[in-house]
Amino acid sequence: MEVMRYREAGEDKPTILWIARNEPGPAVPGLPISAVGSATWLDQRGPWAVFTLESIVTNAGVRGIHTRRSPYARRRTAGSCGSGRRCPLRPWGS
Repeated sequence: MEVMRYREAGEDKPTILWIARNEPGPAVPGLPISAVGSATWLDQRGPWAVFTLESIVTNAGVRGIHTRRSPYARRRTAGSCGSGRRCPLRPWGS
């Protein structure tokens, strides 16, 4: 995957190509992919981060993750929808 990202905080800073790769390494059990990945800025010689999966949970129950206890859900649903209703989820900044 490749994406233009800010390496430094601030919208006045330039974006730089950021490359995420699947690297050779031990396989993810039950899947035909490596458990190792990396992230590299285009203007640097090698990866600035290398990640190795230790475990994967598939079909995990997610009931209750986005509840009032979740700061993520609270930020995403904050706003005035009237009558105390929860606001529908919208993309950030909309």
